[in-house]
Amino acid sequence: MRSRMQAARAACAVHDIRIVGEAVGGDFGRSVYFDVSTGRVHARTVRGDDVHL
Repeated sequence: MRSRMQAARAACAVHDIRIVGEAVGGDFGRSVYFDVSTGRVHARTVRGDDVHL
């Protein structure tokens, strides 16, 4: 998992995307939603939990 996190951070850095929050770790998947009109991001876990970043 660590290499995927490093790859994601590196890709963001290349495109000057600032990371201001993260929801990582655990043994469950997530879906990430980005609202282009507001810039808000939230992640939903397969367990149904929502995390607003």
